[in-house]
Amino acid sequence: MISSGRPHGGIEGLAVPSDDRLAIGIYEARSAVTRLLVVNELPVGARTLLLRLLGAGSVLKQAIAELQPAGRGPERTLALPVLLRFR
Repeated sequence: MISSGRPHGGIEGLAVPSDDRLAIGIYEARSAVTRLLVVNELPVGARTLLLRLLGAGSVLKQAIAELQPAGRGPERTLALPVLLRFR
């Protein structure tokens, strides 16, 4: 599951904080079948850019800024047409 913000009730009722094997912002259900990805908790970087484009507010603005012409090549090529369609 992907959430743009931290769903406090969902985390408390469904998931436990990620362990060292998982990245910051990823929570694993007690059953280990489901993972919750909290977009606004992901670290900034190329590895999380496309996921942070699913965010809102300042997280989304920062991710879009990283797609500017001097920014990332493959990520820009993939994400820009979709962003333009939704805007």
